[in-house]
Amino acid sequence: MIEKFINYSGWLIGLIALVFAVFTWFISRKRKEITYTVNSFTLVEKNKSTVPKLMLLFDNQEIDSFTATTIYLWNSGNDAIRGTDIVESKPLVISAPDTATILDVQIVKQNEPSNQFSVELRDGTAIITFDYMNKNHGSKLQVYHTGPADDFALDGKIIGGDSPKKQEYIGNSDRKKEIIGDIIRSCICIAGLLTFSFLTSSESYPSGDVMFMILDRMITLGDVRLVDIFAYTILTIVSVCKTISCILRPCIPKGLR
Repeated sequence: MIEKFINYSGWLIGLIALVFAVFTWFISRKRKEITYTVNSFTLVEKNKSTVPKLMLLFDNQEIDSFTATTIYLWNSGNDAIRGTDIVESKPLVISAPDTATILDVQIVKQNEPSNQFSVELRDGTAIITFDYMNKNHGSKLQVYHTGPADDFALDGKIIGGDSPKKQEYIGNSDRKKEIIGDIIRSCICIAGLLTFSFLTSSESYPSGDVMFMILDRMITLGDVRLVDIFAYTILTIVSVCKTISCILRPCIPKGLR
């Protein structure tokens, strides 16, 4: 039994190693990629104010609400992105939904000053330019606007890459909890698969008794055992892949927080 357990363990470890090798190959490919995340907070909203005579003004113009949106953008790939890599006809642009109007935008922070980020507000959109971005180089921008920020987007096109990818904003503590939870679930799945494989590999485990028939074929306990092991293996692979994906998911560089 111990020998069979060792064989099952080696088989499972090899399978997980294969999955990890595929993931490693995938992320090690040269790629130019910009990721951004949006975090908004409505400072004041006229319709919900308890002050009946409240008047909101921005640059001497009356507005109904005032929202601050923080946008983080960074090079989440493993290849340098030059400013000239941005398609001239499709520059990096922060666009607001129809229900919002951009009032002002500022560059709050950049983790590498030589990136030379700049932003210009033009025709209701914010155009971003930069000199270059190495891996994890990026910028933190503060956008002041009216209305909600649910549909704020960073558009553009990278030569040799894709358009910027939006990622849900997750705080450091929440990300750590998610990773720990995924690791625990993966460990439970691996331990369960090893235990189940060990128990069902026992010589005392019945395998030849007929349980029922499907399409004139006798289904034995051995057949059920194989199906169970296969299903548990798939569940384990999915759990491990999710854990690896969570760990490798782009996160806001420390220098921008």
